[in-house]
Amino acid sequence: MKILLPYLQQNSHYAELERKNFLNDVVTTGQSWFAKMIYKNFDDVTVKFVNNIKSKELRENPKISKEICNSIKKKANEINADVIICNNFQSYISGASVVDSNIPIMYVCHENRASMSCIKHMKRLKKNNHSVFLVNEFQKNYYDAYAKRLNSDLISFDGFVEPAYLEGEKPKINNEVEFDCVTIGRCSPKYKMPYRLKSMLKDTEFKTLLMSNVKNLDSESEDGKVQYYEKNKHWKDCLYDLPHEEVIKNLTKSRTYFMTWEDECFPVVGLEALSCGVPLILNSRMTNDRGPVKRQNFKYPLHGGDKWATNKSYYKNIKHNSREELINAINSFKDIDRKEIQDMTWEKYTQVRWKKIISNAIDKTIDNFNKTNIYLALNTKSESFGITLLEAVNN
Repeated sequence: MKILLPYLQQNSHYAELERKNFLNDVVTTGQSWFAKMIYKNFDDVTVKFVNNIKSKELRENPKISKEICNSIKKKANEINADVIICNNFQSYISGASVVDSNIPIMYVCHENRASMSCIKHMKRLKKNNHSVFLVNEFQKNYYDAYAKRLNSDLISFDGFVEPAYLEGEKPKINNEVEFDCVTIGRCSPKYKMPYRLKSMLKDTEFKTLLMSNVKNLDSESEDGKVQYYEKNKHWKDCLYDLPHEEVIKNLTKSRTYFMTWEDECFPVVGLEALSCGVPLILNSRMTNDRGPVKRQNFKYPLHGGDKWATNKSYYKNIKHNSREELINAINSFKDIDRKEIQDMTWEKYTQVRWKKIISNAIDKTIDNFNKTNIYLALNTKSESFGITLLEAVNN
């Protein structure tokens, strides 16, 4: 199985995730994590590094996108790839100039994005007989509802892939916790918003821990990250730019893990918290009767993290930014069996299981692409003789 993996780092400020450090332990996004796992677990993967081109550059020179698309298709044919796996919405990864590829594309969507362009990208891929997979039902609810609001047909998704697995040794269970609640998230006011934990529990007796990254913040950082950090750097018990082993070690010191972002779809850190025996608290949008809001198509789950826990007692959804419910949730987990959470999590999220799910998705992508193209070829050939495919088969 030969795989071409176009790799786009979302934020150019994370220089440590460029070519020479592709397999480093430092991970800044779920999309990066997934790409690294594909490269690590499959035997014949060729990485096609794609520079992150800013929107302004693309507007000034539209040819850049087409050139990148053509280079991806060319590379796929050079290595005789069986499949192209990509997981970014950028037009030069999944746009109009790449979907005419003669090699099937397996697109894995990791996020909820409220823009018409994302719907167009996914529909364009499907129209050209490629595959589109999500990571959980939370996303499907979101995109189905969004498509309906746009009076657009629903996307025919190809299924769900397991975006992560656990490996190595189980962290030692720590029943003498130091913190009541911990959170991890990029220093971003637009997405993770990790300082919510601190602000929501200020003036309480709870002891909280925050882990984030600030190493690459500078005056050119996007989305107000610098200002966000400067405004919040006064909080105590905040740790920055830790190696992965230190992150895990600190996770074990907390009673609960708070997932601050309501639109989280790929919560790797939530899985890692569970792997340490730490239950989840999910900051979720919900109505007064605790059901899903309209933008989620009135379906469950309420949050992308709902599906991680092997038992519903291992997590709690709280109303969005509700201080009272966050406090109650933390208190409710005082006597939970942390060892049971850890054991059941490790039993389920194995590397073998993950690879089987990904392999099945690849096989489905290739099979559907080949079957559809054979059908179209036969139909075109039959029509050239003045008969339909059905008539040709019957004759």
